[in-house]
Amino acid sequence: MHNRGYATEAAEAVVHAATDTGRQRLWATVGTGNAPSLRVLAKLGFQHDHVSAEPVGDVAWLTRRLA
Repeated sequence: MHNRGYATEAAEAVVHAATDTGRQRLWATVGTGNAPSLRVLAKLGFQHDHVSAEPVGDVAWLTRRLA
C-alpha cells in the first residue's frame, strides 16, 4: 500500500483484525478538530454517529459495520 500513509495502513490493519475475529462493528472516537484522522476514518468507511462534549473538547464518534 503505497502513498496511503501510515495512519491509513494501521487503521486498515485494525479493521481486518476485527473482521478476522468475528467482530460485527467498530467504533472510533476522535477530536472534532483532528481533520486528518477524520479523513482516514471516512476513507475506511466509518460514518459519523454523534458528537459528545468531553473535558478535553468535543469528540466525534464514528462507526463501521463489518458484517
